[in-house]
Amino acid sequence: MGDWLCVGVNSDADILKTKGPSIMDDRERCEIVSHCKFIDDVLGKAPYTPDFEILKSVDCGFYAHGDDPCIDSEGVDVTAKFREKNMYKEFARTPGVSTTDVTAKLLKVAELSLKAQETGIEVEVPKDAAPPRQNFLQTSRRIINFANTNVP
Repeated sequence: MGDWLCVGVNSDADILKTKGPSIMDDRERCEIVSHCKFIDDVLGKAPYTPDFEILKSVDCGFYAHGDDPCIDSEGVDVTAKFREKNMYKEFARTPGVSTTDVTAKLLKVAELSLKAQETGIEVEVPKDAAPPRQNFLQTSRRIINFANTNVP
């Protein structure tokens, strides 16, 4: 899609407003993203609803997002303005991987754990509350893509 990738990591306030509480704060999310070898730059505290000025400030010609809906807290499609200006690129998401689902399940496990601590009664964690087990097809090509021989 391009030869340079800048990833915007949304602010804690925007994530809370749009999706609910997050497991990691924006500083931690920026740190994780910054170690992906495919990423050239990280824009921390990026607004959930970016504008053309944000793209210009980081010298990006396109806004890219996964093929899942990107709706802000007001119900507006975040990608619409970029589509209208032919400045939007879409990529396929990994099937079965949802950070929102993982967060919800982790919060459910934490709530059950707290309940057990308060009551002193052991609470069994339902199978649907456990973090999902991801099944990825590992091929030589995929492993090579993520193998990094560069010293950090």
